[in-house]
Amino acid sequence: MRAGLGFMAAAAGGSILPTTLQYIETAVRSTSQTGGGTISTSINLGDPASDRTIIIASSFIDTGTFGFDSMDIGGSAMTILSQMQSSVSGRQLISVLSILSLPSSSSGTLNVAMTGKRGYFRCSVYRATGLQALSPVSKFEYATTASNAPRYQSIELDAKKDGFVVGTMAPYRSNAPAVTGVTDDFSAVITGSYRAYQGSTLTAVDNPTFTISTDHGTPTQQERSLAFASFR
Repeated sequence: MRAGLGFMAAAAGGSILPTTLQYIETAVRSTSQTGGGTISTSINLGDPASDRTIIIASSFIDTGTFGFDSMDIGGSAMTILSQMQSSVSGRQLISVLSILSLPSSSSGTLNVAMTGKRGYFRCSVYRATGLQALSPVSKFEYATTASNAPRYQSIELDAKKDGFVVGTMAPYRSNAPAVTGVTDDFSAVITGSYRAYQGSTLTAVDNPTFTISTDHGTPTQQERSLAFASFR
C-alpha cells in the first residue's frame, strides 16, 4: 500500500516483513571540472523486487564555489533525505542521503547535478526491501562551521526492530575515522586530504538511543559533514 513517501511491506499472512539491506557498490568520480552540470555514471542496483528501495549515501568534495543540486536514476528523481555541507577555508565537504522506490531493473544510470563545479564524489548504492516507509525514523546531521571539530563524536538515532541504519561522512582527513556501531562499507581517500565514508547496519531490537561512535584522530582541527538515518 503506497501513500505519499510511505509504503507497507506485508507477508501473505498480513505480518510486517523485516527489512533487508545490501551494500551494492560505490560510484566513483575522481576528477573536477569548472562549471556546474550533470555527471552520469552506470550503477548496479541489485536484484529487482516489488518492494525494492534504492538508497544512495554520498560524499562530495571540492574547493571554491561548489554545491550539490539533485540526483536521479534513469530520470526518476531521488528524494533527498539529508544534505549537509561544511564550508570552511574554501573547502566544500558535502554529505547526502537520497532514496527512491525502484522495483525494476538490475542496473541504471545515476545522474548527479552539481553547481559551481562538477566535483569529486563517492556515491555508495544500497538495496533495501521490506521498508514500511521511505521517510527515516530519525536522522542525525552535522556540519562544521569552523575548523575546530571534535575528535570524538557520538551519533544517536532512534533505531527500530527489524530496521537498519545508513550513514555517510565527508571529512577533511586522509586517515580513516574509527567508527563503531555500523559496518564500514566504504572508506577511502578521494583526493589529497579529503575522504569519503559510508557505513550501515541492521538493527535487531528497538533502541531509542542507538549510538554510533567516531574517532577522527589528531589533529582535532578538521572539518567534516555527516548524515546518518534509521529506517523501518
